[in-house]
Amino acid sequence: MPKQHIENLVNGAADAAKGHYDAYLEKDGAPQLEVVQTGRRLEEALAGRPELTHARKIWFDLLVPALRSHEVERASARRAFKERAISGGAVGIVVGVVTMYWLGFLAVILGAGIFSAFTYKQALELSEIGARSKKLILSSACELMGFRYHDHREMNGDQTSSSKSGNALKEIIGSTAVTRKLLNRFDLSGGGHERCPTPAMDALESYKLLGDFDAQSYDDMITGERAGARFSVVEATLKEWKGSGKSRRLETTFQGLLVHIEYPERFLGSTVITRRGKGRKMKRKTGLQPVDIVANEFSDDFDVLSNDQVEARALLTPDRLLRLIAMETRFKGSDIQAVFEDGHLTMALSCRDLFEVGDVKSGLVDESRFAICLDELGVICDVVDGYMTREWAARRV
Repeated sequence: MPKQHIENLVNGAADAAKGHYDAYLEKDGAPQLEVVQTGRRLEEALAGRPELTHARKIWFDLLVPALRSHEVERASARRAFKERAISGGAVGIVVGVVTMYWLGFLAVILGAGIFSAFTYKQALELSEIGARSKKLILSSACELMGFRYHDHREMNGDQTSSSKSGNALKEIIGSTAVTRKLLNRFDLSGGGHERCPTPAMDALESYKLLGDFDAQSYDDMITGERAGARFSVVEATLKEWKGSGKSRRLETTFQGLLVHIEYPERFLGSTVITRRGKGRKMKRKTGLQPVDIVANEFSDDFDVLSNDQVEARALLTPDRLLRLIAMETRFKGSDIQAVFEDGHLTMALSCRDLFEVGDVKSGLVDESRFAICLDELGVICDVVDGYMTREWAARRV
């Protein structure tokens, strides 16, 4: 590769990176201690939910003072990161240019490694501030509803330093194309449980609803009881090895929510909801039969199969189907799939950035963070409530 072309390539990447970091780091040079959207966003989240009567008091009396403290730390850590990023970026670019002729693409990896070494401590500090803020907000939202939030540390024990480094770097610079490739290829993004901490995966795997995967990790779990039904919600990431040789890499095949709801009594049959087109293959493997449902906006996109036609139609009334669709819409997700069997309803929903209220790229004292948590928990509650209207729920012992 001609030397001039190499220099143009590296300089162009450096200019793009500089613009990215400038926009990211200089946007909030000082602490943002004023409450954003005072009272307005919370009003929207609390509408029609009497169980959230004390949400305003929790936000203003507890969360705002705590988040202001976190915001001061965030501003200080961002300034420190900027200083290290400038020097680390300069050294990384120089080394990348010098070694490009001999190392080729590996020179980019070397430059990124140098940058990471320079900014590791500050990136980790920012990640820790975000994690603490997220736990504070989510735990408070869950407590209001009588639920419990479990972060990755509670689920997995403390992470290794390498996993922490990967998560911190992903949080700070994960939006650049080169970093995404590096994190994906070398699996630097950290990990969670090797096994699902809830029964959801077993229920979904019994019908092969999530396809093949070689690695699984779990993060951010919420557990609780609603209307006499115990439930758990956990974020899952499934990956499969693709390619071979130098192109071998882990690709994400599923990222989203697994929801498991335990009901007081068993369902009479087995009913499965899957994406349109999968039903024929599942029919051959399971012996379940297609179910015609009355909600046209649902039947166009989904296949429903069951070995109890009467119960399946009772479970999938228009009102209940709309609750599932509302869940998919609220979480900006897709491909919702579900299993009604024995005493559980288990769902898988592909989505991203759920419960991501610890983002350190903007001010922390923003009531939208708290309101988003309440909104998302409320949608999950709506699904539980909708299926607890079965006759046996009213007569449970």
